[in-house]
Amino acid sequence: MRWQPVRALAAAAIVAALGVACGGDGKEEQATGSTTPTTAAAVSTVTTAPAADPIRVEQVLARLLVLRNQIFSSPDGNRVAEYALAECPCAEEDRKSLLDLAEQFRHWDSPQLELRGARVANRPGADEVVLEAVVGRPPERVVTRTGALITGQGQGLPNFPVRVVLRRGDGNWRLAEVGNIELPPATVDAIAAAGVPSGPPDDASRL
Repeated sequence: MRWQPVRALAAAAIVAALGVACGGDGKEEQATGSTTPTTAAAVSTVTTAPAADPIRVEQVLARLLVLRNQIFSSPDGNRVAEYALAECPCAEEDRKSLLDLAEQFRHWDSPQLELRGARVANRPGADEVVLEAVVGRPPERVVTRTGALITGQGQGLPNFPVRVVLRRGDGNWRLAEVGNIELPPATVDAIAAAGVPSGPPDDASRL
């Protein structure tokens, strides 16, 4: 019963929230009432970075999305390369979104996108991994430089599944592809319930 609205939101959200290629520009946020200003304090409220260095590729994805949230809390289009490869459509989409936010003196005061769970789906090579992930968003807060909400707090997004490809170059992992996928609701729930694995890596999840 609850899967139908989730799927409907996911289809629209991937373009409007994540861009499913990782987008999320100022215009879109205005429509959902989720645009936020950028201040140093906002970074700490958006999300907390993992304390330890990643030991699994799933944890790498979590770290990259944490970094992405931090950049959306203090918009800088020049920092997209820190988490996404130029070949990823999300890179250019995010760059435009961040530039738009910066020009309007707005930023995200809540996580732009949260990783709720992830698992390795395929490992084509040592420097490439395909993951099935579940992402979502808490109620959006996009604010002005003074911290005022643009059009009110948004409703957020429920959990929805995405396919993520990570590639490693120069020793660093980055987002290479991000796209929507169809998974049974029970599978989405299971991935979210399992969260981001923290145990010793196996061959598929090894860095």
